[in-house]
Amino acid sequence: MQNRFKNALYNSFSVFFSFLIKTVLQFIIRTFFISYIGVYYLGLDSVFMSVIGILSIAELGIGSSILFALYKVVAQKNSEKTVAYMQLYRKIYKIIAVAILMIGIAVLPFLPHLISINLNQEIMLSYFLILVNSCTGYLLFSYKRSLLIANQKTYIISIIELCIYIFTAIVQISGMIIFKSYLFYLATTLSATIITNIIIAYVTDKKYNLQNITADPLTKEEKDVLKKNVVGNFIGNLASVVVFSTDNLLVASLVNVTTVGLFSNYTLITSTFKRLMEQILLSQTASVGNLIHTENNKKIYTIFKKYTFLNFVISTTISALIFILINPFINIWLGEKFLLSKLFSLVLSTYLFVQAYRNVGFVFYSAYGLFWQSRYKPIIEAIANLVISYILAGPLQLGIIGIILGTIFSNILCNTWFEPYIIFKHGIKHSIREYYYTNIIHWMFFAGIMCFLYYINLFTPTNLIAWCIYAIICFVMILTIVIVAFFNTTECRWLRLLIQSKIKNRD
Repeated sequence: MQNRFKNALYNSFSVFFSFLIKTVLQFIIRTFFISYIGVYYLGLDSVFMSVIGILSIAELGIGSSILFALYKVVAQKNSEKTVAYMQLYRKIYKIIAVAILMIGIAVLPFLPHLISINLNQEIMLSYFLILVNSCTGYLLFSYKRSLLIANQKTYIISIIELCIYIFTAIVQISGMIIFKSYLFYLATTLSATIITNIIIAYVTDKKYNLQNITADPLTKEEKDVLKKNVVGNFIGNLASVVVFSTDNLLVASLVNVTTVGLFSNYTLITSTFKRLMEQILLSQTASVGNLIHTENNKKIYTIFKKYTFLNFVISTTISALIFILINPFINIWLGEKFLLSKLFSLVLSTYLFVQAYRNVGFVFYSAYGLFWQSRYKPIIEAIANLVISYILAGPLQLGIIGIILGTIFSNILCNTWFEPYIIFKHGIKHSIREYYYTNIIHWMFFAGIMCFLYYINLFTPTNLIAWCIYAIICFVMILTIVIVAFFNTTECRWLRLLIQSKIKNRD
């Protein structure tokens, strides 16, 4: 119990600290990228990353499925079975790397038909470098990081990745100033991926020396469970790719590549905070995995409710702040010509909330390994997203706003009620009525705050210092409103007591 809490704390702190540093560097890199390479290549980079994201379905959900199996054997200190899973992991990832590379090369001639670009030598080489970067992760020991995650040592990965990211950022910025080359930028990214995986593999081998341990072959029952989770996870990955990786492709196809560049400046900000919220909670997956193998369902349900409320507070606060602050920030950072509409900011902030609110579900989904039980839902979600997004962006001519609305609507129709249902039925095994009621209250509260913010005339800061002061004021104001509104709930009392105890311990 003590180690689980300590590891969870280390993981959350390392993720948050790494996020702060990386966020600053990302904006610095983006600024130099736009100034020295250009917004067209920024859009091209986003489109190519989306294409490679679609190809990543070849991963088949193997990683998440084996990680789920590792939680149990690591908690049981079963080294022989751990070795068996790791050997399987390594073998499959090599096959996946070759598959992604071959499919990626085969797709290249069809890119001009999917998006508005003309293939030349530089663009083809750029695409190839991004493709190789994706494959390298599978070939070079990336499976070994799963052993650190299963042992609740995510903070080690965060520290290694942060150090290499800082060095890479310095090299990339220098290269952009000197060479003004998109290819140099991609080459340094590839080099960083290789070095990161080699170092993490070395640290893992030193910390968990499994080389002299003979693998205990997987039983038929273990293989059947793994196969089910892989199939369920594959379908989930396929739908996630369709839902999230096709947005840039739809914008490039229905609008143009340059607009993807403008769009990506906004998504850089929202995806950064989305990753922060995901990583803070997903860093707890190993601890939750340990929890469900050592505690009863009543205790698990109590923890689930606490995580849900904490996630709601974070999601609401950050999403509302994004709406208020994103346009003034981009105006100060890049200039008025890079701005999109206020309505676009509202829709984008709502999209962020919809995604972030699901984070607790992702944690418990992964910890329980419920991919098979929800295998049909992602297919319906993917179809709904494509159809709705195309109708709104194409025939109804809502453009980027229509594409994001399509993602929001498909999430609401398919995820907000079904994912909790699966978790409660097959995992926690508790009545879901209370959760649905809480869910409705949370969504109504968020909608009320966003409507209020949209229709009032907000102050517009014109310099970075004024923006920072305004951001702090807005943060305190929104957080206070959320806490006051839910002040008497059990989960809010728990959160207040937790914060008070941390303050007292510091004193």
